[in-house]
Order: sequence, then C-alpha cells, then structure tokens
Amino acid sequence: MNVDQSDKCNPDIQLDLESFPWPWVDSTVEEVKLTHILEHIGSSPTAFLSFIRELWRVCLPSARIDVLVPHPRCDEFLWDVTHVRPITFEGLRMFSQQRNQEMISTANPETPLGIYNNVDFDIVQVKYIWKRNWAMLLEAGKVTPEDLAKNLTTQLNVAKEIQIEMRVVKPQRVTPS
Repeated sequence: MNVDQSDKCNPDIQLDLESFPWPWVDSTVEEVKLTHILEHIGSSPTAFLSFIRELWRVCLPSARIDVLVPHPRCDEFLWDVTHVRPITFEGLRMFSQQRNQEMISTANPETPLGIYNNVDFDIVQVKYIWKRNWAMLLEAGKVTPEDLAKNLTTQLNVAKEIQIEMRVVKPQRVTPS
C-alpha cells in the first residue's frame, strides 16, 4: 500500500504522515517501507518523535521496518530543500531500549529516546549504497570496505544512501513509569 500526502504520485491512501493518529489500528502492520520518507518528516523534533511513536503504535511485535534515506554527507541530501533532518543508523538506534539501558549503565550521556518515548526498535542491519565512483573503485579492488567506512567520516559523497532494517520490539523492554 502506497501512502503519500500528494495525489500526484497516485497513492493508495492520501495521508499526511505528520497528522496523528494514523488510520491504522494498534499493532496491525507487519511491514513498513520508508523509502526516502524519514528525511522529510518533522521539521520540529516534536513532530519527528510523534511520527516515531505512531510508527511503533501501529506495528505488530517484530514488524520489519525498511528505511532507505540519502546519506547526510551526500550532495543529493544537501541540495533537496525539503529534507528537514539527516537520518543515520546511530540516530535511529537511540530508539532501542536495550541500547538506552547500555548507555545509562555506562553513564553515557546519549539521550534514551526509546525510554523517553515509550517505543522500542532494534537495528537489524545497515548497508551503505556507495556513490558510483566509489562503487567502481571497490569492485576493481582499489579500495576496501574498511577504506570506504573510514572515508565516510572524513569525506563527502562516499555513500549515496543508507539502508537500515529495523524490528519493532513489543512489549517494550522498559516499563513506562
């Protein structure tokens, strides 16, 4: 089912995903594909966090969420004026209550967003889609995956996109207080 707020792409359901609640019943969605969506959601942190809470609400336990976003250090992310926030796996794993508990136990100041928002997601897999020139160098054996990982932190336009597979954890691991 294709959901979009614009009728221009002929969606199955025309819906503004920043209007809550969504029309789906609690714990009924088994798979979600967010293809170039998250970077457009929530020009304010409140709206983005509301989106994340609503996503968790409608998903079944162990629901799969596939996220595809532009890499924030890529020109394609930077030049689109409708992109309101960078999305990284590091940012999304802040919604894992297991990760939150690990950070709390080591006195790490990372914000426990999963606990604060009563949601729980695990990151299952992260894959980078390399820009064409870097993919060709990798295929030719001129760079290694380790070289690419290092270059991601120091250069622009190494990765074009990030694919992130997440799983919904229900019941959540921390009981809301």
